Amino acid sequence: MAKDGFETFEVTPGEETESVPGEKDETVEDVEEEKTGIVSESKPEPIERSEKVAKSGGCLHVTIVDHNPVIDGTDDSSYIDIRIPLGMVESGLKLIPAKKLGDIDPDMIVQMIEMGAQGELISISEEKKSISIRIE
Repeated sequence: MAKDGFETFEVTPGEETESVPGEKDETVEDVEEEKTGIVSESKPEPIERSEKVAKSGGCLHVTIVDHNPVIDGTDDSSYIDIRIPLGMVESGLKLIPAKKLGDIDPDMIVQMIEMGAQGELISISEEKKSISIRIE
């Protein structure tokens, strides 16, 4: 063993390594438990995603033009233009303030994508606000 506490050895390409009988193969979690002394009881659950959404290319393009004043007493309007990769739609939609989406349910958008919707999903034009949500 080297003086820094690590054992070094060389393995040539194609050479198989053997486990030492009676010793278990350590995982990253095992090493962390040894370092910190904290035993993790729960393992993170894998995130379930629709294979259709995760494997498909493209992005969700959301454009919101809101001519209502951002700050009362001003004429400023707000403009949101965001493109979200389809594999990240669920978390990406959280970047848009709920107030800007109005009554549009982000879960509904995710569901439409999972069902295979293409092109223009939602297009709303009001007097002072327009919302366009489409798949590109």
